[in-house]
Amino acid sequence: MMNGKTDWNTNGTATAQADMATMPLKQESNWKRQIKRNKWLYVLVLPGFLYFVIFKYLPMWGIIIAFQDYQPFLGIRESNWVGLENFTNFFSNPDFFRLLRNTLVLALYDLIFFFPAPIIIALLLNEIRVAFFKRTIQTLVYVPHFVSMVIIASITYVFLTPKAGCYTT
Repeated sequence: MMNGKTDWNTNGTATAQADMATMPLKQESNWKRQIKRNKWLYVLVLPGFLYFVIFKYLPMWGIIIAFQDYQPFLGIRESNWVGLENFTNFFSNPDFFRLLRNTLVLALYDLIFFFPAPIIIALLLNEIRVAFFKRTIQTLVYVPHFVSMVIIASITYVFLTPKAGCYTT
């Protein structure tokens, strides 16, 4: 028991409560000591932090271009500041509503056609009983997600070329 009172819990065991005045105050931990103690955690966080700084935060400086009469040869610092004039011109342009409609239609098509497609493919693949055929189809379906489209187009061209491909005459 510390310098305090004894209390009884509901299950009959004694607990000690220390007087707050008699307990020594815990010393504030030094931030350098905390960093040194957790240095490997910071090393693990560093790649993700650098990714967000380099590819998400730094490109936001380019947003300034929307408020300038941007000239590529002058750069961001030397281009004239026009404020909201670019936005006023865009929203008052007669083509604005056509552009907005096209954007919304494409988003709707994307939602209608490309959202259920992976689900349908998964259900169809689940019904295939021949394991070799199932794995082959899965590979052909998933390869474009992991390999560059240039490589896929090149392989398709090599396979289907009339002179040296799989279907030569």
